[in-house]
Amino acid sequence: MTLQDGSTKQMDQLAVGDVVAVGAGVYSEVYFFSHSSKEARTDMISLSIALATNDDAPGLVATTTLVLSPGHFLAVNGGGKDRVNNLVASRKVKVGDVVVLESGADGVVTAVTVVEKAEGLYNPHTYQGSIAVNGVVASCITDAIPTTAAQLLLAPVAWVSRAYRTASSVVATATAAVFRR
Repeated sequence: MTLQDGSTKQMDQLAVGDVVAVGAGVYSEVYFFSHSSKEARTDMISLSIALATNDDAPGLVATTTLVLSPGHFLAVNGGGKDRVNNLVASRKVKVGDVVVLESGADGVVTAVTVVEKAEGLYNPHTYQGSIAVNGVVASCITDAIPTTAAQLLLAPVAWVSRAYRTASSVVATATAAVFRR
């Protein structure tokens, strides 16, 4: 993932408080993980995605791979203002489907494969509700529970996280001001 400072991290290195790309030049803070396990072994879906043609080598196409749980949502075949609202579980993505790239451009799915017993299971949540992984925008929501229920359950977690960070910042600023005297 691309962090706001331009550095990158692998999914297993990501932490609460990291500010990550969520698409089209927008960044959002990770406030919670509903899954974070290096030891987990689970079947995953691997999507090969054509990013764009390479202007330096006409005819060659840059590609990336996105590996996610079968129930993880990403925006597929969206259009216009709803381009990131047409969420589809990765198990339903097909070759030829169009996904949203971190740049805001479209990418085309060129291959879909099942990875059996992949290592690691992570599900970071950002305040924005999406995250760009390997250049592809994915939702932070899965189909483990209905989308509306997930959003309602995550809302208080996000609120408490923001309130805590704000309170911590105020206390730190006040403490620094007191001890400067």
